[in-house]
Amino acid sequence: MTLPTESLSETTRQAIDVLTRELGVARTLQFLAQYRTGTGDYTADRDAFLPEVPLDDLLEEAKRLDTEAASLQATIPESHQDLALLGLAANKLHLGQLLQDMKRFGEAEAALREALAIYERLVGPNHPDAVSAREHLSALRPE
Repeated sequence: MTLPTESLSETTRQAIDVLTRELGVARTLQFLAQYRTGTGDYTADRDAFLPEVPLDDLLEEAKRLDTEAASLQATIPESHQDLALLGLAANKLHLGQLLQDMKRFGEAEAALREALAIYERLVGPNHPDAVSAREHLSALRPE
């Protein structure tokens, strides 16, 4: 038996059409976002685009933005609260990772726990971001 073959771009287009029809645009985007792949080596490239920014300055800005995002949460319509909370969880996860890298483990734990609680409530404990938050939390407590 011979199966017809289509190009990857055609298969992708058809898959997105099915997802959009079944889930709607917002949930399709939310679903697809978990499969983004990054490129490059951020650690190696960081100095090229952040040459004079000390980590403490980055941390202060991240904390300021986290506080601002949390305060804006109340202004978001009810129909978009879950999506906004997922964004807040992503911010908490990244903040926790930065704090962990800076060896500020108490602060990292608090941020990672907040991210994990949101992820587990909204997308479940097996979602890649929930798993990532849990892995970072477990790294804070060496065996």
